[in-house]
Amino acid sequence: MRPAAQPRALPASGRPPLLSTPPPPPGRAPAHENLRFPNQRRLLHGRASAVAEPTAEELEFLDDDLDVNSDELYKEFDALLSESKPRAQVGDVVSGLVFAVDQKGAYVDYGQKEVGFVPVSEVSLAEVKNVSDVLSEDDVREFEIISSSRAREFAGGCNIMSLKKLELNVAWQRLRQLQENDVVTTAHLVSANKGGYIVSVLGVPGFLPGSHLSNPSLKSTDLLDTERPVKLLDVDEATNRVVVSNRVYVGGNKDEFKVGTVVLGTVTNIKPFGAFVEVGNGVVGLLHVSQITHGRVADITKVFSEGDRLKVMVLSYDRVRRRVSLSTKKLEATPGDMLKDPALVYSKADEMAERFRQQVAEAEAKAKAEEERLASQSRMEPVMEMEQST
Repeated sequence: MRPAAQPRALPASGRPPLLSTPPPPPGRAPAHENLRFPNQRRLLHGRASAVAEPTAEELEFLDDDLDVNSDELYKEFDALLSESKPRAQVGDVVSGLVFAVDQKGAYVDYGQKEVGFVPVSEVSLAEVKNVSDVLSEDDVREFEIISSSRAREFAGGCNIMSLKKLELNVAWQRLRQLQENDVVTTAHLVSANKGGYIVSVLGVPGFLPGSHLSNPSLKSTDLLDTERPVKLLDVDEATNRVVVSNRVYVGGNKDEFKVGTVVLGTVTNIKPFGAFVEVGNGVVGLLHVSQITHGRVADITKVFSEGDRLKVMVLSYDRVRRRVSLSTKKLEATPGDMLKDPALVYSKADEMAERFRQQVAEAEAKAKAEEERLASQSRMEPVMEMEQST
């Protein structure tokens, strides 16, 4: 029977001794001698209280590994980064740098190893003949991608991009604001059809019905390629529908056509019965032959020509039928002045118009007084009859 093991006495420090590494087999060096770096040997012995600074040999080893693998790591990183970025799609708005411009359009670098092409037709909402009028090399702008696969083939593999589309979005937003706030804007009359006129409002195509002209009797030849003040009746981006009215605009400017007001106008058309005069804001009134002068007019063309500028007085304004009657006859200080010296008539126009307004006011006052007298008399007659009967 083996005797029981006796407990080992602790050293004077009171701590158990460190376990020693068993000796290596004969002819083999200790395991720690095979370690590459001295620091590893120190750590194994437990004699280092913290991680030691790397030695020159260790740093050289790490630098060698980085030199070998850095290029491959960067390539792999770029590949992963490209895969993580979603590719731009049709309808996306991207920021790009214009790096080339020619007669056909502009070429844009917008990253993602992609090149975009902006055709001359997509450079601006306005008509542009030269791309360089809008875009130059090194310009940084935002563009909307509008290409399809067929369009990309047409552009040599480039996505088709547009500035025009972005401008169009802003124009639609502005049109909605103008309609909501009932603000007057300008329409350019482009062409005519049976129902009215095709117009351009802020670069957006629209329609002006013939019935919504301030003077429907005007010929299309007098209206095409002119600017007219309008208000927006309908704005619908989903259906590309814009409808405007010149008549509604004129209706909102009633104070300009009070009887007795002197306005400056331009003769736009001459007929045997009178002259049509545009008196501003797209309104055309009629200066009838009987209202030109107190004298006799045998031929209106001997008095006026198209394009003549003259002062006329508003004689009447029919708001329902939207017709303005004009007169120069009422501005004559002496009968026949319009035939003898029109400039004299225009110089005294305001004075004569004021005299005319006073005459009208006096006539209206007399008429009102007569009405009151007759009304008072009609009220007194029953009383007088009762007194006489009693």
